[in-house]
Amino acid sequence: MSTVKSPVEKKRLSLLNDCRNMYWWNDKASRKLIPLGRQRGHQALRRAANRSLQNAGRFIDEDAAIAAEQEARDSIKARKRDLFRKMSDFPLGKVLNAQRTGDRTPLYRSWSKT
Repeated sequence: MSTVKSPVEKKRLSLLNDCRNMYWWNDKASRKLIPLGRQRGHQALRRAANRSLQNAGRFIDEDAAIAAEQEARDSIKARKRDLFRKMSDFPLGKVLNAQRTGDRTPLYRSWSKT
């Protein structure tokens, strides 16, 4: 049984400790949509690398092939920053406040720090 007896204190602790999914989809959909987001990101990485290397197949010059390989590495490095990342759930109090005000930026500022 809870050591907190006051309903006001219980509500305050609930808003601090309970969390909500903020992916903008059903929390049960996360089971399929998180892997899909990861798949799309990795597919974009492969496409970026293949674009550069397909052009290298046309070159006979070794320097041009090395330059194309370096370009592929650079494009992969640039795309890796934009890969799908899972977000932890947000505290219920912050979510309700964001819904009330219609402003979700404070949620994502707090998420980006973690």
